[in-house]
Amino acid sequence: MFLRYGNYSHAAGECTLSSITREGLFTENLQQYGTRERWTIDGRKQIADQGTTAANQAAMTVVLNALIAAYNTNFQALGFYDDGGNLTTHSMTSNVRIVQRPSFPEGRGAEYSTFRTYQIIAEAQTSTPPAGGQKLTSWSETVQLIGGGPKVVYLSCLTGPPQKQLAHQATTFKASQTGRATAVGRYPEPPPPLWPYDELIDARERTLELPPDSTQQRTTTWSYQFESIAEMFAYPTYRSVF
Repeated sequence: MFLRYGNYSHAAGECTLSSITREGLFTENLQQYGTRERWTIDGRKQIADQGTTAANQAAMTVVLNALIAAYNTNFQALGFYDDGGNLTTHSMTSNVRIVQRPSFPEGRGAEYSTFRTYQIIAEAQTSTPPAGGQKLTSWSETVQLIGGGPKVVYLSCLTGPPQKQLAHQATTFKASQTGRATAVGRYPEPPPPLWPYDELIDARERTLELPPDSTQQRTTTWSYQFESIAEMFAYPTYRSVF
């Protein structure tokens, strides 16, 4: 069997997969949206004896430079092939990242003569496409109601305590509607304003957040502000998550 990364093929029997781990990726409400697979590859480059120490070292340098160059590029297909050249079950065909480029953990003995020990760590992350292009994973909204009563002010006096005075018999009613939602696939759409005729349009806010990694999670936040001469009351908008 042999390992191939992109167009670079290792010699048969040169590499072993010392470990393969597959970790489930979950949303904050514990729904799996993908998998992270990580390979630890241990190998040993072997060359034919060139006759002298200097010639062996020069030939090994050429071989190692080719190995290093091959793994300097991310996002190539990585797979183990059987002796007939067929891809085995151990393969990562997309989103492959070389998280540890060819490293050389052993330097004792005859290393860098006719052989050189190395290690590579590769990782790939896959996401499960949601049905319909989107799955809502979190939703929260807050409605805040402010004002609407008489306005009282306190006047400082030259002597004695401040004086309480009625400045306005009535004030406008104010409200805010803010929320945050996360979905796998597409950005979630915010709900409409609860009091569209009383909205302060110029104060409307909407934010789209990039996912923290290569997952398909997307976050939208929103904020509406309202003002009215009539009292306003409403419950926050509800959305169910999967």
